[in-house]
Amino acid sequence: LASSSGNDYYEYTFKGVKFEIHASLASNHGNFTVHLDCNYHTTVNTNNPTQILPTKVYISDEIEYGEHTIKVQGISGSIFGHQLNQND
Repeated sequence: LASSSGNDYYEYTFKGVKFEIHASLASNHGNFTVHLDCNYHTTVNTNNPTQILPTKVYISDEIEYGEHTIKVQGISGSIFGHQLNQND
């Protein structure tokens, strides 16, 4: 997902104990929020003076095994691009 709108988001449901987010970094990129099971989890900054193609920008702590839903949402005025991986 790539976005510059605070309205753009994606959701991903997985079964496991951990997840990580990979994103490209660049000087014109900004922040996005991460919600875990409908609760605010963290904000991730993808701003960097030099461009770095997809790299790991966030890895969660271990959570209880089960089905979880991640929602990743852009913050208005921030450009971001990322992907999500789960760890069983």
